[in-house]
Amino acid sequence: MAFLMLAVLASVVAITLARRRYLHPGDYLVVAVLAVLLAWFVVVLSPSEVEHQQLVGHGTPAGAVARSAFLLDHGAAIELASMLTAAGALVAAVVRRRASPEQFA
Repeated sequence: MAFLMLAVLASVVAITLARRRYLHPGDYLVVAVLAVLLAWFVVVLSPSEVEHQQLVGHGTPAGAVARSAFLLDHGAAIELASMLTAAGALVAAVVRRRASPEQFA
């Protein structure tokens, strides 16, 4: 839940900055792309329950098991939060572009 609240907060901050004409619309698009890449990276790294049990069964170091357990528990929330942040950044880019279209004509 904390990841989703941070994503909403980040989206609200981005839209507020866009309304006040901070940054370029392209900067918000870069944020959106980075958020999508983070979601994709977490999807690739998140283990399934079977893979996690295999790590535990093979005597993997505790640090690796802890990372695996964290991604198993929180991977879906991180992915959803990243996509929400990307959507907020896209809205901020549109808001910023509409705030001063004369600069980007």
